[in-house]
Amino acid sequence: MANDIYVKNRYNISIKKCCASCAHCQPESEKLRVCDAGEGIVSPKSLCAQWVMRPGLNNAGKGGGKIIKLHYIDFMIKKQEEENARIKAARCAGIREKPTPVEVFAKEYEETFGTRFITDF
Repeated sequence: MANDIYVKNRYNISIKKCCASCAHCQPESEKLRVCDAGEGIVSPKSLCAQWVMRPGLNNAGKGGGKIIKLHYIDFMIKKQEEENARIKAARCAGIREKPTPVEVFAKEYEETFGTRFITDF
């Protein structure tokens, strides 16, 4: 929108100034936010004078300096497809299954193939 205000973070990424990007804002639900700076219940798009950029947004663009291997991405896509099929089959059988945490698949990859990251560049 034409009236939106944007600021640059320390890595030159544009961040929209609004309640959703404010450090004082505490989401209560997807549509309800509470302002710790005394504004009470606010809408996600509102903006007040106490706005301070969330720390996570201030670091957006920093990155961890690591590049993930394409083979790892392909592996994780395959695992996700298998996991979705497993959960769907369980539901069809009337069984409620919890999804396997992604960390389990990452550990499996590293035990089988080594690091997930490209280290030789």
